[in-house]
Amino acid sequence: EMGVLSFYLKPNFLGLLKILNSMNWFIVFFSLINLSLCLYEDQIGKFDWRQTYVGRIKLAQFDTSSTAKRLIVATEENVLAALNLKTGSLVWRQVLETASAGNIQMLYLTPSDQAVTVSGVNPYLVRGWDVATGVLAWEWSLTLQDDERADFSEWWVSQNRLMHMLPAFGSHLEVTWYNVVTGENSGHTSKLPATWSNEGCVFTAPYYTCVSGSRGNQLLISLDVSSNAVQLISKPMSNFVGMESEGNLRPLDGNSITPGFIIDDKKIVLIKNNEFHPSPVSLSDPSASVTVVDSPTGPIVLQTWSDVAGTFSLTAHSASSGIEVPDIDYSSR
Repeated sequence: EMGVLSFYLKPNFLGLLKILNSMNWFIVFFSLINLSLCLYEDQIGKFDWRQTYVGRIKLAQFDTSSTAKRLIVATEENVLAALNLKTGSLVWRQVLETASAGNIQMLYLTPSDQAVTVSGVNPYLVRGWDVATGVLAWEWSLTLQDDERADFSEWWVSQNRLMHMLPAFGSHLEVTWYNVVTGENSGHTSKLPATWSNEGCVFTAPYYTCVSGSRGNQLLISLDVSSNAVQLISKPMSNFVGMESEGNLRPLDGNSITPGFIIDDKKIVLIKNNEFHPSPVSLSDPSASVTVVDSPTGPIVLQTWSDVAGTFSLTAHSASSGIEVPDIDYSSR
């Protein structure tokens, strides 16, 4: 029988916390929580292990397509690995190229049991790995002509297509779609007008969001880069924060089911139905990592943070009403 993580998190959270503290907890946490409706009850029992052969985790995806209970991880040491969630044992490991050539920038699990990675820095290597064995199934390379802008690349996988987006700040966004397996180009690169774009923009798929204008007259602008027609959202920043806002944006963390961002570490804004929706949920801490996950009663906003003493805290609120979900709150104090 399928179990829902949000119902069972609190009784077993102390065990789960052990792995989160030792494995860059917020990335792993959001990877697991976001797939709560796909977890079996026995998969959310107590975890008591530490894997020391992969390095510091920066990306993680839970393998929901099999009963093997695997966590696929990419680390800062350029390692791609599969871990057994119950025991922590290393199922398989692949060590990529050294330095920036092996830097894993994107990790995505397909419905066909493959892990897709994008690694390197111009040229990029797009690879597919067998989730069960770690064997390389396919790879292709992509070299950008404009090497100076390559660091600002954004990647996204949707419906077996890989999207690459490259901003030309103050001008346009270049969006190209590829067959994720073969690398076959869709035939053209779309150039979406974006004179308002700048280095402070953030990508929360499929929206590219920026703050444009001088302080006191700033606009919050977002563009759906996946749409065939240009769909621009534009609202005064003062609709969401004070007139003296600095306009610093950061995207929601993890695989949020709803795109969104945080303004000046103060205000959570979600994007729904091509509109900005200020969240009724207040930011619990300026440093909090925030994501939106599904639950039987509707989407909830999860926040996690730790203070200078290492105290870990977790809160959950209804995304629609802002009411706290008491069964999920936690503090390690």
